[in-house]
Amino acid sequence: MELVINTYGSYLQKKDYLFKIKTEDKVFEISSTKISSILISTGAYITTDAIKMAMDNNIDIVFFNDYRTPYTITFKILRVQRKK
Repeated sequence: MELVINTYGSYLQKKDYLFKIKTEDKVFEISSTKISSILISTGAYITTDAIKMAMDNNIDIVFFNDYRTPYTITFKILRVQRKK
Protein backbone atom coordinates (compact mmCIF):
# COMPACT_ATOMS: atom_id res chain seq x y z
CA MET A 1 0.00 0.00 0.00
CA GLU A 2 1.19 3.53 -0.73
CA LEU A 3 0.94 6.00 2.11
CA VAL A 4 0.15 9.42 0.60
CA ILE A 5 0.62 12.52 2.73
CA ASN A 6 -0.47 15.60 0.83
CA THR A 7 -2.31 17.76 3.35
CA TYR A 8 -0.47 20.96 4.25
CA GLY A 9 0.78 20.78 7.84
CA SER A 10 0.49 16.98 8.09
CA TYR A 11 3.03 15.30 10.32
CA LEU A 12 4.49 11.79 9.92
CA GLN A 13 6.33 10.25 12.84
CA LYS A 14 7.32 6.86 14.24
CA LYS A 15 5.43 5.34 17.17
CA ASP A 16 6.84 1.95 18.17
CA TYR A 17 6.45 -0.09 14.94
CA LEU A 18 3.75 2.16 13.54
CA PHE A 19 3.68 5.25 11.40
CA LYS A 20 1.60 7.95 13.08
CA ILE A 21 0.08 10.59 10.82
CA LYS A 22 -1.33 13.77 12.32
CA THR A 23 -3.40 16.42 10.58
CA GLU A 24 -5.12 19.41 12.17
CA ASP A 25 -8.09 17.38 13.33
CA LYS A 26 -7.23 13.68 12.89
CA VAL A 27 -4.64 11.11 13.96
CA PHE A 28 -4.02 7.84 12.11
CA GLU A 29 -1.70 4.95 12.91
CA ILE A 30 -0.65 2.26 10.45
CA SER A 31 1.78 -0.64 10.70
CA SER A 32 5.04 -0.28 8.80
CA THR A 33 4.53 -3.83 7.48
CA LYS A 34 1.51 -2.68 5.44
CA ILE A 35 3.35 0.13 3.63
CA SER A 36 5.30 -0.33 0.38
CA SER A 37 6.09 3.35 -0.25
CA ILE A 38 5.49 6.80 1.21
CA LEU A 39 4.58 9.76 -1.01
CA ILE A 40 4.91 13.12 0.74
CA SER A 41 4.29 16.59 -0.64
CA THR A 42 5.76 19.95 0.29
CA GLY A 43 4.21 21.52 3.36
CA ALA A 44 4.19 18.22 5.28
CA TYR A 45 6.63 17.12 7.98
CA ILE A 46 8.46 13.83 8.51
CA THR A 47 10.74 12.90 11.40
CA THR A 48 14.13 11.27 11.00
CA ASP A 49 12.89 8.34 13.10
CA ALA A 50 10.08 7.79 10.57
CA ILE A 51 12.62 7.95 7.72
CA LYS A 52 14.87 5.41 9.45
CA MET A 53 11.95 3.05 10.10
CA ALA A 54 10.98 3.31 6.44
CA MET A 55 14.54 2.50 5.36
CA ASP A 56 14.77 -0.41 7.85
CA ASN A 57 11.59 -1.84 6.29
CA ASN A 58 12.66 -1.22 2.67
CA ILE A 59 9.97 1.44 2.19
CA ASP A 60 10.83 4.01 -0.47
CA ILE A 61 9.99 7.65 0.24
CA VAL A 62 9.15 9.98 -2.64
CA PHE A 63 9.03 13.75 -2.07
CA PHE A 64 6.83 15.83 -4.38
CA ASN A 65 6.80 19.56 -5.09
CA ASP A 66 3.72 21.80 -5.36
CA TYR A 67 3.14 20.60 -8.93
CA ARG A 68 3.10 16.91 -7.87
CA THR A 69 6.42 16.34 -9.59
CA PRO A 70 8.82 14.06 -7.68
CA TYR A 71 12.09 15.75 -6.77
CA THR A 72 13.70 13.31 -4.33
CA ILE A 73 13.46 9.58 -3.78
CA THR A 74 15.03 7.84 -0.80
CA PHE A 75 15.72 4.14 -0.64
CA LYS A 76 17.86 1.85 1.47
CA ILE A 77 21.38 1.15 0.30
CA LEU A 78 22.40 -2.43 0.89
CA ARG A 79 25.83 -2.69 2.42
CA VAL A 80 28.19 -5.37 1.25
CA GLN A 81 30.91 -6.40 3.64
CA ARG A 82 34.38 -6.56 2.18
CA LYS A 83 36.48 -9.66 2.57
CA LYS A 84 39.53 -9.18 4.72
